[in-house]
Amino acid sequence: VKLTDFGLTRRAGTLVKKRARSLPTCPPEIWEMLSMEGYSVETGSDGWQVGMLVFIGLTARFPWEKADITDPHFNEFMDWQKRKTTRTPKEFKRFSPRLLRLFRRLLEQKPKNRYEVSEVNKYYDDRWLMNRSPRTSKVAEMYDSSMQTSGHSGLSSGTSAATAAGGNTRLLSPHDASGGGSHSRKNSWTNKSREATPSPIN
Repeated sequence: VKLTDFGLTRRAGTLVKKRARSLPTCPPEIWEMLSMEGYSVETGSDGWQVGMLVFIGLTARFPWEKADITDPHFNEFMDWQKRKTTRTPKEFKRFSPRLLRLFRRLLEQKPKNRYEVSEVNKYYDDRWLMNRSPRTSKVAEMYDSSMQTSGHSGLSSGTSAATAAGGNTRLLSPHDASGGGSHSRKNSWTNKSREATPSPIN
């Protein structure tokens, strides 16, 4: 994980105002606020953002359009997260049980109950995905190529999406037999789809 754009960071406890445009990665406590409403920055938001970063890095898409009760995909996740159902949300079926546990703790609706970012360290050596799809295979190939070009061998300590296991790491789960991630639902934020593409923050 590389941290950039520190001009947008604030110390915990700092009073700030909600931006007019909220991103799909924003936690629910931000989505609940009105535009330009003031609030105090808390570290709980960092845990949520890391959880979203992990999901996007593994799937190249957002799990939902917004962390709000009006979004059916977010509601589906919250029902599972709160253990109201044992059915794993569709967008999360490709992940290993261990990674699902991490998502459950990072994407906790209440900020005070979320994992601290440092807790992710405990999951570095775990298998995150199971059964490689064409999409994740391409990502893995690009990563391996970049590592060889830069003179590194193997994975860095901060990367566990494709843990080295004799070259036979299985990525996506059996639930994702179609290869995963080819949905075409519209996204009001991008006016295209929920695919995660870089976009400047104004």
